[in-house]
Amino acid sequence: MNEIVEAVEEVVEEAFPPKTGGLVDKHRKRVAEEKAKQAQRENEEERVEGAAYRAIKVAPESPEVFTGNVITIQPGQAAMLLPLSPYRYRATLRVITAASSVILAKDNGAAVGQIGIPLLTADPPYNVFARAQLWGFNPGAAVIQVGVLAELYAPETRGM
Repeated sequence: MNEIVEAVEEVVEEAFPPKTGGLVDKHRKRVAEEKAKQAQRENEEERVEGAAYRAIKVAPESPEVFTGNVITIQPGQAAMLLPLSPYRYRATLRVITAASSVILAKDNGAAVGQIGIPLLTADPPYNVFARAQLWGFNPGAAVIQVGVLAELYAPETRGM
């Protein structure tokens, strides 16, 4: 029955469209507003189902410890510049010996094979943000020195 009434209303609307601002137009706008308000009330009463979480205040930590070291590397030899360190924040490397270079590599094999990146005396200090080990190889014919400054977080000692 409702389908027949709706079909008749559609036909009548097509044949006799309501005038803008007329009684039929105002009635339809009022009915639409009431439906929107009813839908809003239903949404307000509905519970929000979401995962609750507790806010945690955080503050950036700065490194608490730094170490400085000068490593001497013989010609054609490799040396560990930075050991593996889970607490390292940053390390700064600089070739101290004049007119020389060092090849930076991920391990001893890569260093001896000269598979890495060269760091020259003329280069600015090189910052390393990795926590992995770093090796240096001296490709020259003279002894070189590399300065290493490492910034570290202090390991947690709670519960010990």
